[in-house]
Amino acid sequence: MAEDVVISIVGLAVSVVGVLGSALCWLGKKSKEVEVRFKEVEKRFGIIEKKFEAMDRRFEEFAEILPPLQTRLGWPSWL
Repeated sequence: MAEDVVISIVGLAVSVVGVLGSALCWLGKKSKEVEVRFKEVEKRFGIIEKKFEAMDRRFEEFAEILPPLQTRLGWPSWL
């Protein structure tokens, strides 16, 4: 009778360890996928940030060019 209890406890423990192991393995794979996707998003944001910086430089260049152009064309400065 005691052997049956020990065998059932060992069987239950092995089952629980198996379920926990497979769950942890699955979670590990999912976290790796999430990490890879976050790296891709960071790359995309880096590209977008560079494009915004280029746009800022263009606007700054335009702001430098505009006053002399307004004067040359005779436009009022408030335009």
